[in-house]
Amino acid sequence: MCQFSAFPYFPANSIDLRLNRLHLFNFWEFKDAYIPDAKLKAMIEKLASLYVDTNRDRLHSLTISIIDDDYSFEQLPKEQIADLQRYASALMYCSLIKNSHWTTCVPEHFTLIHQNFKLDEDAIAYRTGSYHTVTNWQPFERTRLIRPDYIEPAVLNYRYDPKLLTAFTNMVDSHDHEDDYIFRVLDWVRYAFLNSEGYNYESRNVMMATAFEILFKLQRSDKTANFANALEELLRVNQMEVFDSSQNRPQTGLNTSQRVDGNGNPRSDRRGNVILHTVYGWWARDYYGLRSKVVHEGVVQRGELFNHNGIEHLKIALRMMTFCFYRILENKGHLVHGSNPQKWIAEHHLREVEDAIS
Repeated sequence: MCQFSAFPYFPANSIDLRLNRLHLFNFWEFKDAYIPDAKLKAMIEKLASLYVDTNRDRLHSLTISIIDDDYSFEQLPKEQIADLQRYASALMYCSLIKNSHWTTCVPEHFTLIHQNFKLDEDAIAYRTGSYHTVTNWQPFERTRLIRPDYIEPAVLNYRYDPKLLTAFTNMVDSHDHEDDYIFRVLDWVRYAFLNSEGYNYESRNVMMATAFEILFKLQRSDKTANFANALEELLRVNQMEVFDSSQNRPQTGLNTSQRVDGNGNPRSDRRGNVILHTVYGWWARDYYGLRSKVVHEGVVQRGELFNHNGIEHLKIALRMMTFCFYRILENKGHLVHGSNPQKWIAEHHLREVEDAIS
């Protein structure tokens, strides 16, 4: 039994990327370079030709995923399959955060398949569904696997964050089970941004909030306060440099502030202590408050999905998650800046989220 792993809907048509143990290459453009066995290549070509668009034209996006320089296309052990899936999750995330008005990736672009096949068989077996799965077996001439309309073809100017992707792949390759929760976080981010029909927008914030719950291992009680405190601690807000309009540095550590309740009194915790946070902590409280309102009340007004600056909470949450990942991967030694100027530039870019929440 043979097998190939691939992204049928990859958002770029000509990728040839090597990173640590991973090699991604567009099948149609690079098949001759990387698959010398003529019989094997012909069979994969038949299988790849089954992936079509709504006009029944062949997809040019199918991208082969190779691990550990194994181009034999024999069945992979479960450990390598698991690593490939984690690479896919990391690539999905590092692409989502580079979305713009002109370039929009969705998690479905990074659907990873592991297709078993026999060299002498003119049929394909595949599974469909996620809650209720169905195993299909069809001859080639009766089979076309049509890309859904909600997955756009190759995006214009596809981009990803190379530094973050390298750090994630370093984490995958370390095989440290203490990091398993990070990839559960990525799963929930994927749920939050899936583009298939049937999702209401409010539920996406619940999924993203769940990702933060896993990231910070929040316990059942005082989740809002613990989220805010954990975010500020991870981002080291008390060490952040503060600059004035002349780029002078008058202080180290962000200022804290208090808020008032509906009666005009300072907000306090259960012990009566006045709550003080930086802008990061107050954003965390606002975001978890939105999550709780969606979960417990079921309905929120459209304006509540945006913060006081008119920016979508969901977009801010993604940027905040990126800041958290940078910190975690730096702390674990998987993300290394080449020089102090590079580190300063990365920090400055990450802290631009402060403009959205201040």
